[in-house]
Amino acid sequence: FLNPGRLVCMKDGDTDWGWGILISAARKKLTENNSVLDDSEPQWVLDVFLPCDPEDKDRPPADAKAEGRIFPMALTLVQKISKIRSNMPTGDLDSDDSRRALLKTLHQIKNHKSFKQGIPELDPVGEMNIKSEEMNSVVATIADLQKK
Repeated sequence: FLNPGRLVCMKDGDTDWGWGILISAARKKLTENNSVLDDSEPQWVLDVFLPCDPEDKDRPPADAKAEGRIFPMALTLVQKISKIRSNMPTGDLDSDDSRRALLKTLHQIKNHKSFKQGIPELDPVGEMNIKSEEMNSVVATIADLQKK
């Protein structure tokens, strides 16, 4: 389900990035100062295209003006995974044209008339086929909390 083009909602501590477009996902060893730590276990790292503030590219946009950038993010920072997959531009995804195209696509999806209730999320039991008792109890608990 971590396919390129999938919409993912990211939150890093107090920084709520919101929805972004997944570029790639890979298991990588954690690095310190650009050197691989031999004793570390490989972790899932996602490259996610996210809108960012034009003045401070390390935080989400404060207003409607935004630029886009690809951020490496840990899998644990994913808050939601959407059913929606966007088309990916061809060529270098770091180019200005590709970033503008991704930003436009993300804006169109977020403001689409079909998603007035929010971007649809993947159902872990029904669509991802996670059929464990733990998952069923977690989903039930989340549903109860959302009703309150």
